[in-house]
Amino acid sequence: MNPPLAAADQEKFEIRLGEALNKAGLLTPAQLAQAMWEKADNPLMLGELCMQHGWVAPQDLYPFIPVELVRIGEILVLHGYLELEHVYQALLQQKHHPERKLGQILVQQGWVQPHWLEWALDKQQQLRRRRGAANSWEVMLEQWSTIPDQPPLYASPLQVAQQVHKATAQYQAQLERYQEQVAALEAQLERERQQLVESQSRQQQQRIAELEAQLAAQIQQGSEQHRAAQQRIQELEEQLRAQQDRGSAQVQALAEQLQAAQAELETLRRHCHELTEWQSQAKLKLQELGSRLQQHQQAEAQLRQALEHKEAELAALSQSLQEQQHQLQVAQSTKARLIADLAHARQEASQTIHRLRGELQEAQTQLQVTQERLQEVQAQLQATQSHLQSTEAQLQQAREQVRQLQAQVQANRTPSPAPATQTASVAESTADAELPPQEYLGEEDLEALQRANPWVRRILTQLRAAGLLDNAGIETVLHAWETEGGTFTDVLTHHSGLKPETVKFFSEDGYSVYLAGGRHVADYLKASGLVSAAQIQQIQEHLPPGGSLCQALVEAGILSQASALYFERHFGGKKPRRSLRQELML
Repeated sequence: MNPPLAAADQEKFEIRLGEALNKAGLLTPAQLAQAMWEKADNPLMLGELCMQHGWVAPQDLYPFIPVELVRIGEILVLHGYLELEHVYQALLQQKHHPERKLGQILVQQGWVQPHWLEWALDKQQQLRRRRGAANSWEVMLEQWSTIPDQPPLYASPLQVAQQVHKATAQYQAQLERYQEQVAALEAQLERERQQLVESQSRQQQQRIAELEAQLAAQIQQGSEQHRAAQQRIQELEEQLRAQQDRGSAQVQALAEQLQAAQAELETLRRHCHELTEWQSQAKLKLQELGSRLQQHQQAEAQLRQALEHKEAELAALSQSLQEQQHQLQVAQSTKARLIADLAHARQEASQTIHRLRGELQEAQTQLQVTQERLQEVQAQLQATQSHLQSTEAQLQQAREQVRQLQAQVQANRTPSPAPATQTASVAESTADAELPPQEYLGEEDLEALQRANPWVRRILTQLRAAGLLDNAGIETVLHAWETEGGTFTDVLTHHSGLKPETVKFFSEDGYSVYLAGGRHVADYLKASGLVSAAQIQQIQEHLPPGGSLCQALVEAGILSQASALYFERHFGGKKPRRSLRQELML
C-alpha cells in the first residue's frame, strides 16, 4: 500500500488539479477560488469539495486523478455504498480524533458494514496495482463490481457510467459490424464485376481469334488453290503452244484438254465463289458475335444495375448507421439527463437529511421532556412508597398496641359476670376500633414459599387468602417457575388458570386502582377480573340499604366466601372482630 501524500505534496497536487479543471472548462476561476478558500476548514479533498457543490461530475473529475490517490471513502461513494456527506462527517470526527482511522469511524457510526470496508480495501489494492495510470475513472470502469449479495444503496456514478459505456460499446461494435459488412459487400461486388468482365472478354477474344484463324486458313487455302489453277493454266497454255507446233492432229485433243482446263478453271472459280460466300458467312458470324457481345454488354448493364442496387443497400446501411449514431447521441443525452437526475437526487437527499435531523432534534427534545416527566413520576412513586412504608410501620405499631390491650384485658378479667362482660365488650370495641386488615398465611407456611422472594411470597399468600389458589397450586406454580424460568406473572397465569388481570391486580395489591381514585370495593372487584361490571350493577340494583355487596355476590354464586371476606377486609372498610381463619371455619 502506498503511503499517503505529505501535506505539501497534497497541496501541490490539488493546485495542479484545480488548474487542470479550470483549463478544461470544468471549473470557473470563481469556483476554484471559493473551493481553495473553503479547503482551509473542510477536510474533504478539492475534487470531493467540488462534487459536494455540484460543480464537477465524477466522470469529469476522476480522469484527472491518478489511481494511487483514490481513497476508501471515494471508492464506497462511487460504487453507491456511502454518501459524500457521511465521508465529510467521518473526516470531521477524525480531525478531532487523529488516532482513529476513517474506516473505524464509518463502521462505528453504522454507515458501512465491516465486510464492506474489507471489500473497499481490496478494491483499493486492485487500483493501486495499476499505479501510474493517470485516468482512475477508466480503471474503475474496467474493474467495476459490487459487494456480493449487497446491491448499491445509493445512486452509483460508476454504475450509470458502466451502463452507458456498455451501451456505447454495443453501438460501436454494431457500427463496426455494419462497416465490415459494407466493406465485404463492396469487395464482393467488385470481384464479381471483374470476374464477369474478364470472363466475357476472354471468351469473346478467344472466339474471335478462333474465327479469324479459321477464316485466314480458308482464305490461304483458296489462294493456294487459285495459284495452283493459274499455274496449271499456264502449264496447259505452254503445252498448247508447244503442241501447236506438232500439228493440227493434236489441236483437237489440246482443244479438248483446254476445255477440260477451262472446266477445271470454272470449278476453281466456283470454289473461289464458295470461298467468297463462306467469307460473307464468316462476316455474318462476326455480326452474330457482335450481337452476342451486345448481349454481354446488356448483361454487364444488368450487373451494373445490380451493383447500383447493392449501392442502394449500402446507402440504406449508411442510413441505418446514421440512425445508430443518432441513438448513440440519444444515449449520451440520456447519460447527461441521468447525471442531472443524480445531482437532483443528491440535493433532495441532502434536504431530506436536513429535515430528518430537525425531526431528530425535536424527538430528542420530546424524549428529554418525557424523561423529565418520568423522573417526576418516579419521584412521586418513591414518595408514595415511602408513605406506604411509614403507613405499614404505623399499622404494625397499632397491631402491637392491640395485642398489648388484649393482654391487659385478659390480665384484668375478674370472675364477676358483669365486669367480665363489660371488659370483653371494651376489648371487643377496642379491637373493632384499632384492628387493621390482616393477611392470612395459614397455620403453617409451605417449604416452597420459604424458597421464594418476598414479592412472590406475598402474591401467593394473598391468592391463598382469597381462596383463589391452594397449597398444591402454589407448589405447582413455584416448581414450574423454577424449571421453566421466565417472568413469574406469566408462569402464574399459565399454571393457575387465573386471568391476567387477576394476577396483575394481586401482584400490585390493587395499588393501580388506588392511584386511579378507586375507593369502593366494587372498583377493586372489577379491577381484579373476578366480577364483571354488569354483574356488580345487577347486584347493586337489588341490594338493600346497608347491605354487603360481597355477601350479595356470594349469595348469587358469583364470588366465593373466602374471596368475599378477603375483599371486605382489605378494600371494603370493614374491620373484622375475628381472624380470617375463624370466619372461614364458621
